[in-house]
Amino acid sequence: MRQLRIVLTFYKSFIIASGIITLTCLSALHINGLKVLSAILLFKLFTLGIIILYINLYKKKEFYYYQNLGLSKPTLWIYTLATDLILFVSLITLMQWIK
Repeated sequence: MRQLRIVLTFYKSFIIASGIITLTCLSALHINGLKVLSAILLFKLFTLGIIILYINLYKKKEFYYYQNLGLSKPTLWIYTLATDLILFVSLITLMQWIK
């Protein structure tokens, strides 16, 4: 439970940017249909890469805080990116199911 709170604290640092990107992808999928799914997935992965670079460059001192709490940098990224991608795929599935 403690690790989950720590990961969520880390995820809060870029959840707004990720949410905007997700909503943009979902709106493009809604307008154009499944024919743009591969482009949307590539766009999402590309923008996540940019977010990772930004966080690693401009918030590198914060990683010491998380490391002192027992979570390494790769562990933080794996948990947060997995959560973000699972949420993204779930929203795509839900949107297609509702449609």
